[in-house]
Amino acid sequence: DTNTTGGDVHVDDNASFLPDNASTTIGRDLLIDSDATVTVDADMQIGGGDITTAGTNATLTYSGTPTVTINGTGSIGGGTNPAITFYNLTVNGTQTVTSATTTENNLVAGGTLQGSAAVTTTVKGSVSGAGIIDMSGGTFEQNVVADETFGSTGGASDWTFNDIAFR
Repeated sequence: DTNTTGGDVHVDDNASFLPDNASTTIGRDLLIDSDATVTVDADMQIGGGDITTAGTNATLTYSGTPTVTINGTGSIGGGTNPAITFYNLTVNGTQTVTSATTTENNLVAGGTLQGSAAVTTTVKGSVSGAGIIDMSGGTFEQNVVADETFGSTGGASDWTFNDIAFR
């Protein structure tokens, strides 16, 4: 297991990071610089809340079927032309989406997922959870090829969308 309790993981320009372990815990934030790539191939916990993509063409991708769980408060994105793709994403803290993201399978909102930027958040599986989704800007798209779940799984949390599409 990879564990950076209390620390950030910073992937510098043109570098690659593949935490090839059973699981990875990042104590604080994940920072990905220009032309750098992070490939998640096992479940990953991010405690600080930020997945920051800086510069141009920073990439977060996956191999296999991992779940990225974000527990803190922060943002996902930044920079110019980032490519941010999850297999499964669970938000337990408060996340602000500032760049386009794609979740190839399921999104679980256990905390708050919010976005005000003119970006598209795409989910290709189920969207569920007892948390809040407040996408007051941009587009939220559920793009599926089979029946999937869309809706709160408990509590009385509001889900608000500026522009929503089901495909």
